[in-house]
Amino acid sequence: VNVRYMAEGHWRSAGKDEVVPAPVTPAPPKPEVKPKTPAPPKPQTEPQPDIQTSPQTEPQTKPQTDPEALTTEPPSDDPVTKITPRKTCDCWTAECGWCSDEKCRVSHDLTDTSSQGISVISPIKWVNLNTVFFFDSNGDMIGSFRFNRKGIFLTGCVKCRTPRPLPGGEEGVFYWSVVFEGSELVLYISGEEHWRQELVGECAERYSDIQEFAFGDIGCDGVWYEVEGQMVSGSHFTDNDTCGSECAE
Repeated sequence: VNVRYMAEGHWRSAGKDEVVPAPVTPAPPKPEVKPKTPAPPKPQTEPQPDIQTSPQTEPQTKPQTDPEALTTEPPSDDPVTKITPRKTCDCWTAECGWCSDEKCRVSHDLTDTSSQGISVISPIKWVNLNTVFFFDSNGDMIGSFRFNRKGIFLTGCVKCRTPRPLPGGEEGVFYWSVVFEGSELVLYISGEEHWRQELVGECAERYSDIQEFAFGDIGCDGVWYEVEGQMVSGSHFTDNDTCGSECAE
């Protein structure tokens, strides 16, 4: 029996001893798998190389060492200024566009002489950080102020010495605030000054343009205080007090 088949573009006959290969059906192409877009890298924890700073000064008031003295202290009532407690919504989420969305930031000129600073009640631990991000008038991130019981990290353009561990030595919930006093950035914990850093040169110029701030790492258990007439919160803080889906039950 002769079988005719195509091979290399020619027809020919196959004899009895020849095996005619069956036609090969090509495999369908594999569906294209689009890679997931990873989250951008979070601003570094360790400070960047020093550009221009002055030596860190010692606190004017010695921090208390009694753990029981370092309890939560919400700001005192002011009969004139309205202060509203709000949750410390984390801006470093996809929902907030990794802090790029204005709804997750607070408008405030931190370097204005009338500013009362940023006041927060939150846990202070050995590993987990409390983070405040700073933004300029163009909405660009200037840097961040981050701290835990091990030390303080001010990123953007300055390198700070790591101070001694926070007073008390115990993890817990504390009232703390970050304030500009002239050209110096100061951290108060439970009303006591713990750290002070003077900014000079390029650093002073960059940080003098802080017009917005936002929070990171603190989570839904933290509370900060909005000062009427000085601060304007984005909708992420004011809508249902849930930080979008972050703190929804």
